[in-house]
Amino acid sequence: MNRNRRSHVPHPGDSTSALPSPSAETERLTGLLKALSDPVRMGIVRALSRHENREACVSDLITAFPQSGPTISHHLKVLHTVRLIDRRREGTWLFYRLSDETLSEVASLLGDIGITRDRSAVPDRESRLQLAGRI
Repeated sequence: MNRNRRSHVPHPGDSTSALPSPSAETERLTGLLKALSDPVRMGIVRALSRHENREACVSDLITAFPQSGPTISHHLKVLHTVRLIDRRREGTWLFYRLSDETLSEVASLLGDIGITRDRSAVPDRESRLQLAGRI
């Protein structure tokens, strides 16, 4: 018997794994959620949502955050890469705008897993405490 051989333990990427590989859509949605998981990028999305026409000049966004200009530019690039925001150039100015189509996809995904803006589905504080056994 060969004692140097180890038994094969399947890994998620192996063809012998029981888990199916994620679809391209799942990979893309995962990228969207990863992009939104950063506090600065989430702040940028919120800032854009509050601007007129949900659009802002890059210089307005840079001055709205304590991070450096290159850091904000990096976060804008990440958001643009996953198509959460669109950009357009007007002369020397660069404007960023929320992508309604992509945000609708994110909202649909969250709705599919039971996370909605409908606050009636969320228990009030007293109900949460009862569920936790504190009342």
